[in-house]
Amino acid sequence: MKEAECYPCKGDKLVVMPGVKNTDVNGQDTDNHVTNPVTTPTSDQQNTTTNTTPVTQQTAATSVVGSLSDSEQEAKDWIAARESNGSYTATNGRYYGKFQLDTSYLNGDLSPENQERVAEQYMLSRYGSWTAAKNFHVQNSYW
Repeated sequence: MKEAECYPCKGDKLVVMPGVKNTDVNGQDTDNHVTNPVTTPTSDQQNTTTNTTPVTQQTAATSVVGSLSDSEQEAKDWIAARESNGSYTATNGRYYGKFQLDTSYLNGDLSPENQERVAEQYMLSRYGSWTAAKNFHVQNSYW
């Protein structure tokens, strides 16, 4: 494996897709200027109030066993095999774990659960699917 294969962030660029909210790998809104008004009913009235607090969009992780399609699971497993041979403790410089994520993305939590969650968020924000991430990896030797 060439060294560049383990650098998932090398050449990283923000990709803006219509209708997709821009978030970082921690799920935080990167469009800080956006305020999402939310209308919610009050507890004792049928009237509504408008809340202008920004809403953080959270995406449920799809890394739960059985929740990915066969092709998505195959692509995810393929990336993990190429990046770390599936090891949650693999290291290469500042890249760590099963998906060789930059340790700054993991915020000090190197647990397998956090690696899965952060990898899922990274994949969704950058590629939209594990299959697209795999296709990028095939062409570039990193993801």
